[in-house]
Amino acid sequence: PGDAMLAYFATLERLPGVERIDLRPLDAAEQRAQLRAILGRPVPRDLAGRIHDRAEGNPFFAEELLATAALEGEDAIAAEVPRTLRDILLARIALTGPAARSAMRVIAVAGHLADDFIVRSITGLPTAELEDALRDAIERQVLVVNRDDGTYRFRHALVAELVYGDLLPGERRRLHAAVAELLTARGGDAA
Repeated sequence: PGDAMLAYFATLERLPGVERIDLRPLDAAEQRAQLRAILGRPVPRDLAGRIHDRAEGNPFFAEELLATAALEGEDAIAAEVPRTLRDILLARIALTGPAARSAMRVIAVAGHLADDFIVRSITGLPTAELEDALRDAIERQVLVVNRDDGTYRFRHALVAELVYGDLLPGERRRLHAAVAELLTARGGDAA
């Protein structure tokens, strides 16, 4: 289903009169204005700031976080990802294949250090399979590539949080140990 949708959007973009508009995240002031418009009154600056930090400027995520704060209290937005967002984000992850999900688990642990070497070394995937898996996650808008240093990261921190939170305790320890071992070895090679 995801591939068909991507093909459909590509077809739409070629039609006359169709313009693709890539939306940027809202800045803090824009996000406060959004939250004010939703509630019909100003939102306390500290709450708006926490929502903006967590939503990273995504209007939909901010709206869901605001609803969670209203229903469950302001502390709830710092806890777990709201159920509505969780379900949507997990559905997007579920569309990727097992190899992509394996790579995402490594990236969730390695964070901003997740490059091809680390992801390939820990997943043990052959290069072609890993590249296909990463491409799948990128095309489905789950991962992005930092073109400056060749690392991978999640499009949004809430997705990284979900993937990381879904790790089993032993899996988390094993992945942290593997990342640490690779980084130590890499540091030793650089010295």
